[in-house]
Amino acid sequence: MVNNYFDLLGEFVKGDFKNRYKNSILGFLWMLLKPLAEFFIMYFVWNALWRTENQTTLFLLSGVIFWNYFNDGIMLGFQSLLNKSGIILQINFPREVVIFSATTVALINFVVTLVIILVFAMYTHTTFTWAGIGLAAFSLITLNILIITASFFLSIWGVIVKDVRHLVELGLRIGFWATPVMYDASLLSPRVQKVIKLNPLSYLLEGFRTGLIRGHEVTGADYLEILKLLGIILIFTVIGFLYFKKSVKRVAEFF
Repeated sequence: MVNNYFDLLGEFVKGDFKNRYKNSILGFLWMLLKPLAEFFIMYFVWNALWRTENQTTLFLLSGVIFWNYFNDGIMLGFQSLLNKSGIILQINFPREVVIFSATTVALINFVVTLVIILVFAMYTHTTFTWAGIGLAAFSLITLNILIITASFFLSIWGVIVKDVRHLVELGLRIGFWATPVMYDASLLSPRVQKVIKLNPLSYLLEGFRTGLIRGHEVTGADYLEILKLLGIILIFTVIGFLYFKKSVKRVAEFF
């Protein structure tokens, strides 16, 4: 039973991955070209227009790659049931596999883009530490769980109410500016910093960046902060999974 479950997941991941780049001239290269293009555009804005001196190349690049992973994961998870509607109507299988498949594709894309960070880290002579790598990995694991949790809810809502797609896209645009991707939150006013801290992504991005860029400064307190957030997210993960299992039984009515 377990083997069949993972075999099915593997087949879905392969299919989703191939379909995503089907009929694309550059194919899998888009995984690298897209974040690189966004990085260079933002880098130009910083240096040519704002001339911000206290930001680093790796700081910006890590933010771009982190956000692309979150954005990608949310959109793929949101569309997962709709994209598999034909199979869902014909075959009986655990529907949550669709969610795990979509979010796994986003994770694979992200892992590939880590190559870009490694190249720039070598260029900027950044030194990694085991404590820093651990914190960055812990932050990303927590982010992955957050994406899956959100997908349990959004995939159902996206089928039942078509307008949800527009709300999700709007929410991601707002979330981009509410997350310190392009800026250092410590430079903001105390009042604005309090608002930014309401966003769980700001903690995860800070943990990811600290682990990569300032690994020698990582302490147990950094791990504890992410651990607290993970505890809260896991509560919603259980709620989301139960909600998904109950609600997915009737989504076929809305396809």
